[in-house]
Amino acid sequence: MQQNYRIYQIIILILSILITNYCMLWSFHYFNIKPYPNNEIYILGLSYLTVLIVTAFVASSKNLKVIHSLAGFKKTSLKAITISLFVAIILWLADYLYQNFILKNDLTIEASQWFLLNYKNQTITFITTVIIAPIIEEILLRGILLQSLCRYLNKPLAIIVVSLLFTLLHDSYEQWPTLFIASTLYCWLTLRYKSILPAIAAHILNNALTFMLYRMLVL
Repeated sequence: MQQNYRIYQIIILILSILITNYCMLWSFHYFNIKPYPNNEIYILGLSYLTVLIVTAFVASSKNLKVIHSLAGFKKTSLKAITISLFVAIILWLADYLYQNFILKNDLTIEASQWFLLNYKNQTITFITTVIIAPIIEEILLRGILLQSLCRYLNKPLAIIVVSLLFTLLHDSYEQWPTLFIASTLYCWLTLRYKSILPAIAAHILNNALTFMLYRMLVL
């Protein structure tokens, strides 16, 4: 079985996700402007399905265990998960201090704006932003892109490329330094433990802490 993707297969995956997501957004706009519970959960679900389909092609297998293994889902240790959760807490605290004391952002205003957009579907927002989104991002960036780039580049350079992409994908330019550092550590966790599960755990906890903070600030 192939252990990772070739460059053209990564391009196929990216194009497939972009095309399918564009079609989904188009359908939302013309046929169901306010989909229940929200459009993000359908977009993320479709992205995950696209990953499975393309990975099945890459692995030449319909076995879900093989497909997930190729995408980076491999067994890991309790020690790895524990370390990843510790990393997530440090990252979150660093970002919190960075925003408060360096950027001097008013997190109450940010939380209020976020709450106004999402108050109707708090449970779905939690599922999409705290659970599903980190899983999808880790599959694509650390599970597929990072491990594939390591075939062509040395590990430090592959980590830099993936972390730059992760940073640019987030539209909050003020947080780019902390996003880059977070991605670098997620990459390290993935390569150190040969699985994306530690990075997923860290990413989920990081997002969960932000979610809980925002709720505390507005409720």
